[in-house]
Amino acid sequence: MFKKIFMSNFKFNMFLQEYYKYIIAGIFVTVVDFSVLIFLTEYCNFYHMYSAAMAFVMASILHYYLSVSFVFKNRIFHKKGFEFLIFFIIGLLGLIFFLVFFYLFTDVIGVYYIFSKIFASGISFTFNFLARKILLFR
Repeated sequence: MFKKIFMSNFKFNMFLQEYYKYIIAGIFVTVVDFSVLIFLTEYCNFYHMYSAAMAFVMASILHYYLSVSFVFKNRIFHKKGFEFLIFFIIGLLGLIFFLVFFYLFTDVIGVYYIFSKIFASGISFTFNFLARKILLFR
């Protein structure tokens, strides 16, 4: 059912391979993301929302590099500057999703910021993969 609804324009097996590679790249990027968040929050005494935003932007740049060099085989745009711009805009939308959920979990519900980061990152990760796959890397 999922395959028929969402995968009519590209091969399902390639989609899964790219998704698995995206997860591997995402794990690496997440380690960097969490490290920057914790360093800025705990050691530099930055407000956790600022730390999270800075970590997210740094991770997005790294994720772009890994996406074009490791994850996705087919690229729609041949102009790398334009492709990065679209990639980054999707990342900004993902950042908005992330920050909204991070704020809700941490400041409204009272979840410890590390756990909030995990939940909000999962939501943002899914949005970013699907948007990038559909709009940039068919």
